[in-house]
Amino acid sequence: MKGYLLRRLAYLVPVLVGISLLAFGLGRLAPGDPARDVIARTTGHQPTHREVLAERHRLGLDRGPAVQYLSWVGHAVRGDLGISYTSGEPVARAIGDTLPLTLELAAAAFLLSLLLGVPLGLLAAARSWSWVDHAVRTVALVGASVPGFWVAYLLILAFSVHLHVFPPFGTGGLSHLVLPAVTLALFDIALLARLTRAAVLETLGEDHVRTARAKGLAERRVLVMHALRPALIPLVTWSGMSFGYLLGYSVVVETVFAWPGLGYTAVLAIQARDYPFIQAFALVMAVVFVGLNLAVDLLYPHIDPRTSFSSAQSSADEG
Repeated sequence: MKGYLLRRLAYLVPVLVGISLLAFGLGRLAPGDPARDVIARTTGHQPTHREVLAERHRLGLDRGPAVQYLSWVGHAVRGDLGISYTSGEPVARAIGDTLPLTLELAAAAFLLSLLLGVPLGLLAAARSWSWVDHAVRTVALVGASVPGFWVAYLLILAFSVHLHVFPPFGTGGLSHLVLPAVTLALFDIALLARLTRAAVLETLGEDHVRTARAKGLAERRVLVMHALRPALIPLVTWSGMSFGYLLGYSVVVETVFAWPGLGYTAVLAIQARDYPFIQAFALVMAVVFVGLNLAVDLLYPHIDPRTSFSSAQSSADEG
């Protein structure tokens, strides 16, 4: 296991380097000059050319791209993600303040997707090609096809404007979490239900399932203990990727519901051309995502003892 873990960590190094390069480059594709924006925002007037040059020097934007990148990476490795252009505070502190809210939203959506997606997929597999199966697959198809922001506006219109059940925006309690969590989880529920159905249907035809039925075990026990458990490998793989997707797509949901998490703050940073925050956001999300995938790989042998760490590597690469 130790050797496998070291190989995986070594594999992550070029991945993170590539992501850091991409984040550094994409942050600078937006038109405009952040130095001019900083001066205009702090002084309230349009700066002169000399003022812009002085501000660019203060921010380090007058150096070459390679020097800027290496300087940023060198500081990021030591935990220094720079100073935000908009707030003037350390980016690491801003991320520390907003990331817990994003994790809270993603965790709620992830739990909701597990509680609904897996049982729906199991029910569809148990009643394959019946009206129940067709209904589940139709709902899953609709859920996977409908844009999340459109669902968000419909939920706000129905449960906030007309029924006054849940607040439409902001944070403050469990009631504020319901609508954004449902919106974020909808796509994930649909895909997880379809994946569970396919994985369980594949195992239902295996010998150990037929043996369990021949022994007279209850159908529910056969489905859960003998059909679902061998199907957990693809489900766990998807779950790890799913949580990363939920973190990424939370940008859209947080923006619609004015949820002051990391995604919403990143949108504001993009609008303000706040390079340090944009770069740090991309890097942090990448680290979380690759960390989740590594955790999923390490779980494989514990879910199925027949799965060694070498085969877990193969499964991860195929996924």
